[in-house]
Amino acid sequence: MKCCLNSRRAKLLKVLEALAVTVFVAGAAAAATPRIDESRLLDLGFKVLVATTKVQQDWVRGLPPGQIRPMRRTGRKFFIYPEASRNQIFLGARWADLGW
Repeated sequence: MKCCLNSRRAKLLKVLEALAVTVFVAGAAAAATPRIDESRLLDLGFKVLVATTKVQQDWVRGLPPGQIRPMRRTGRKFFIYPEASRNQIFLGARWADLGW
C-alpha cells in the first residue's frame, strides 16, 4: 500500500510540474511587448540618438523595452523609445501625434 501511495504522489508531482511549466511559458508569451514600428516614429518627427559612452549604453539597456515613456529634461517633456540592441533611443516631443 505504501508503494502505491508513493507512486501516485510521484505521478501527481510530475503532473503539477508540467502544469506549472505550461503556465509559466504561456504567461511569458502573453507578456511579450509588441514592437512599435520605428519608421512610424521617424515619420512622426522622432530623432535617433545613439548612446556613445558606457554610461549611456547602460542607461539605454536599463529602460523597459518596447515602451514609449515620458521623460522631463530642462523643464520640457519628451518621449523616448529605447532600442537597446542598437544602443539608441528615439526621442520625440509630442505624444499626441502618435495617435495612441
